[in-house]
Amino acid sequence: MQDGIEAWSDWRRLGVPDLKPGPNADVTHIPYRRHYASDDFTPNMANYEAAIALQGPDNFDTRVWWNK
Repeated sequence: MQDGIEAWSDWRRLGVPDLKPGPNADVTHIPYRRHYASDDFTPNMANYEAAIALQGPDNFDTRVWWNK
């Protein structure tokens, strides 16, 4: 569990441990997903726009397809 992204992904998948944002956090929940990096969507804008149309906005509040 030294890889932060892997640990976060395991938490999203399993819900363990019961994580909460810190007391000084600006958010009310742990982010549901990562946004797409510009290196991913810049060369592939048509597919990026199609994905956004299907899944919702490209932000931390949009749940992934299996986490509705």
